[in-house]
Amino acid sequence: MEPEILESAMKRSISEVLEKMFFVPVDFPNTSEQHWADLCRPRKFMIAKLAFKGPFAGHFLFFLPEEMTSSLAAGFLGQDEQHVTMEHRADTVKEIVNMIAGNMFSILDNHALFNLEIPVMVEGSDTEAAFSGLNEGIFVPVQTVDSSLGLRLVVH
Repeated sequence: MEPEILESAMKRSISEVLEKMFFVPVDFPNTSEQHWADLCRPRKFMIAKLAFKGPFAGHFLFFLPEEMTSSLAAGFLGQDEQHVTMEHRADTVKEIVNMIAGNMFSILDNHALFNLEIPVMVEGSDTEAAFSGLNEGIFVPVQTVDSSLGLRLVVH
């Protein structure tokens, strides 16, 4: 599948999921992944990975600043932010990437069958590897009102 079509579907899906499900307005800045990573590197990120198979196979990496996860999880779970645990936050990040992927695949072809694996958190030394995967796949930087996040799609 052509990268331009995939990128367009990624942006549409990110927008639909974050704006409609989490009430987070998004914009897509015209910046390189390297520039985005340099700006974001001082922050701590939670990164979820979701592998998939279907008409094509690959994985997504969803980069979400840690400071955003508590409020997103609280809103998603209908809890006060003070009661949100690290496990709730991780589960919410994994659910967001799952929703974005599923929505993207239905945008591309609502009749195609994709098998989504269970999302996992990227931790430890794999975090740096996730950030250093420049030029691998399609990367979409996302700007919210107070933060930056990103989604990478790698097709195998």
